[in-house]
Amino acid sequence: MDVDAALEKLRHLPFEDLGFASVDHHRQLRRGFPEVIYCPGKTTEQIIQIFGSLGAKGNNVLATRAAPEVFDELVKSGKFPLARYEKLARAIVLEQAKLPESQKHPANRNRRHGPICLLHTRRKLLPR
Repeated sequence: MDVDAALEKLRHLPFEDLGFASVDHHRQLRRGFPEVIYCPGKTTEQIIQIFGSLGAKGNNVLATRAAPEVFDELVKSGKFPLARYEKLARAIVLEQAKLPESQKHPANRNRRHGPICLLHTRRKLLPR
């Protein structure tokens, strides 16, 4: 790798300033999961730009409270064919890297599957 390529790579670590948002590329290293995009209040273009910034680094990407129209525009870009829209969760998900199995808790050491997260909400809050 030449000096210019190395400098370009370092320029985005640990944060990348997109002008309207600062993307944290080291969150995965510090917390075990990359930054999540909270979509309300952002334009479709901003969401796609943040999604692209995170996805280009090979991270898994999660965009929450995303409108289906945002996903449609992401699909039209052709950059992330593995992205999917979870309608009930209103989330756009891109899985590019395998999530590590949790070995921190002693009860998980001999299990084949990772931990399960359960989320409960009142039914009337769910979209129909």
